[in-house]
Amino acid sequence: MGQDWFVTDGHGVVGPVATSLLIRGLYAGKIDESCSVWKDPWKSWRPLASIREVSVLESPTGKTPTDRAREWIDGASDAREVVSFALQAIASETRATVALAHKSTGLGGRFETRSVVSERALDLLGTEVPANDAAMRVGKLCPMTIDTPRTSEAGRATMQRLREAWIPVAGTALTPIFSGTRLVAVLELAKSNRPFRRSDRSFMLDVARLASRRLSVS
Repeated sequence: MGQDWFVTDGHGVVGPVATSLLIRGLYAGKIDESCSVWKDPWKSWRPLASIREVSVLESPTGKTPTDRAREWIDGASDAREVVSFALQAIASETRATVALAHKSTGLGGRFETRSVVSERALDLLGTEVPANDAAMRVGKLCPMTIDTPRTSEAGRATMQRLREAWIPVAGTALTPIFSGTRLVAVLELAKSNRPFRRSDRSFMLDVARLASRRLSVS
């Protein structure tokens, strides 16, 4: 059953479906790119684009990952969804092990973890992140920061945070989201298997800018 997938559009579930049939369904328009998939032994549903066999193919509609992220973000109903969709788009495309969105509370520079990609980090939802946290200090000032956890104070702060969820960290990334000049959130991502690539940087920047632009005109 390792290559059999279950597919949902949020209303119904179809499966099991072999990978070859899944790809043919995508190209035929019978499976929408916004669908989620699951297979044993996954503990949660994941975006269709997270499947390696799908992501390496050119989108049948000619859409790039940035195009798809733009559609998600433009379809968001409020600021919370804008940040959440941006986080999910980045996590999916970069194959991040875990992704967190820390919302600025406006109270003494503190943050609160409002969105999480990865069941392993669900216990971090709702936790407070102090203003003096090294990752937040860097993340809110730099358009994009990619680190290995042992080479920077910010990387070590991320590693320490995820240690509570028993998630090993080999690479970290940080990017802020603004509404005009007001900081809305800092996105914090980590990979357990390897550092983020330089090629990930431009995509993350693009998505963060799309989210910031969407919030600025809302």
